[in-house]
Amino acid sequence: MAERRVLTLCAAVTFLLTACTSTSSPAPSDDRAATAGASASGSSSSITVTAAPVQPLPPQVRTALDATVAAGAVGAVLHVRDGDRTWAGSAGTLAPSASTDAGVGAGGGTPAVDAPARVASTTKSMVATVVVQLAEEGEFGLDDPVDSVLPGVLPAERGITVRQLLNHASGLPSAPVFDTSSAQRLLDSVRRSWTPQERVAAALALPWTNEAGAAFSYSNENYAVLGMLIEHVTGDDLATVLQQRVFTPAGMQDTSYPSDTSMPTDALRGYQFPDTGPGPGGLDTTEQEPSAWDAGAAVISTAPDLNAFFRALFTGELVSSEGVAQMQQIGVEGYGLGLLAGGDPCGTFPVPAGQTPELVFGQRGNGVGYRALALSSPDGQRQAALVWTGTAADPARDPLTEPTSAAVIAGLAATCG
Repeated sequence: MAERRVLTLCAAVTFLLTACTSTSSPAPSDDRAATAGASASGSSSSITVTAAPVQPLPPQVRTALDATVAAGAVGAVLHVRDGDRTWAGSAGTLAPSASTDAGVGAGGGTPAVDAPARVASTTKSMVATVVVQLAEEGEFGLDDPVDSVLPGVLPAERGITVRQLLNHASGLPSAPVFDTSSAQRLLDSVRRSWTPQERVAAALALPWTNEAGAAFSYSNENYAVLGMLIEHVTGDDLATVLQQRVFTPAGMQDTSYPSDTSMPTDALRGYQFPDTGPGPGGLDTTEQEPSAWDAGAAVISTAPDLNAFFRALFTGELVSSEGVAQMQQIGVEGYGLGLLAGGDPCGTFPVPAGQTPELVFGQRGNGVGYRALALSSPDGQRQAALVWTGTAADPARDPLTEPTSAAVIAGLAATCG
């Protein structure tokens, strides 16, 4: 059994990295209350439930988490759930030392397991959830042309559908928001304000990547348009909609769609590596302009809240089982409706001929100074979520991609029966 588990882990990491580079029940109780031995109330009822205590990470998972810091992460938090069982741990520090001579990871104290972080593109899964909710309520169909729901934003003649925005098949290019040529230029990028209309206009000034539905092409502007669509249909701002439709019903007590550059006082502090790679001399990226990320990547959350979200989503608390099935229907690039997929370390390895691998679903967030990765079994019973700080300007050359993916897969492997 141990040999099979190790082989499965290696295969799952490889599958997950391939998928990521192709892109870049009742409400759960609050794990902080569980740690303190208190009780928590579901967000949609007055019934009080007692949560099981959070346990330390199993040794092999602890080792994988520590390896992320050894590879250069400043601070990292890993949260794992299997049914009613929960494990959590943190490594590194909340912030690098104020003195670069002291090196990275020398100050700030150990992160709490519920330390907030900017979770970047995991936001897309939450926005996609709202879009599917609205479709299920009859506001529009997922295969309706965007122009019939949100007139005048995208060229009607291209026939782009809502679904094609969700799964990045629209052909709409990304706006030139981020300059990854240096750490300082990237930091400057995320401190500039944008309106969604400006982002979309900048994207429309570029060549289309493909005809609608013809290929996968990852673009944050797909979700900028979806954010505009949500606000147009509901009449509310996106922060309010996400709070009412996702954060509160999922029990995400430490999650927000921010309105300014600040972070909670107990948050992980963002750290951008210098251009030479992991080490001292980088930049504090904690304060960022939310509109630089918009509906595609602006959410602030925690590792426990990410697990709470995917559990609520996949157990049918946020959308119907049919809606979940549509979101988990992936294309050749390993992407569904706001979800990416990876190999399940609890699945069979090697995969029998003619069969598809068993999958986990979730999302990766590549931010500036912050990263996140959260994966769940399709039924929402087994999950692992990692948030960390310390990033390279170009995600494709980030030395932490493999060790952080391995830590999440190790967390999932610990849930195998």
